[in-house]
Amino acid sequence: MDPLLPTVDTASFARTPDASATFDEHEALKAILLAGSAHFDIQTVGEVHTTGPTFPLYTASIGSRDPLAPALGFFGGIHGLERIGTELILHYMRALLFRLEWDELLHQQLQKSGWCLCPSSTPVACGRKSAPIPRAWT
Repeated sequence: MDPLLPTVDTASFARTPDASATFDEHEALKAILLAGSAHFDIQTVGEVHTTGPTFPLYTASIGSRDPLAPALGFFGGIHGLERIGTELILHYMRALLFRLEWDELLHQQLQKSGWCLCPSSTPVACGRKSAPIPRAWT
């Protein structure tokens, strides 16, 4: 947990009432983060601003906080057109929460390593189903 970044209030994971101001994967991520709030160290590491809605950039960390421990990062949603990475990480997060209930080996692995999950690295591109960089910038 980075003390310089604010922790997230789980009330921010409520479903967005305006469907045009969100997208399916973002809502799925918020539901997983709410369900896993007792296990994940959840932080908002930034915000992505658009002419419309603003999207928080969430990370969920789990496992060892030892800076010398091995670390593993899962990052998806780099390209808004390629949504499979986001979907895979969301499914993995769900499975991880389920496995935490019974999997002793997983608990042992998490004692010795730290994991950081960020399924939607460019939420605006994912929401628009487009490339992350506007054509005007290329």
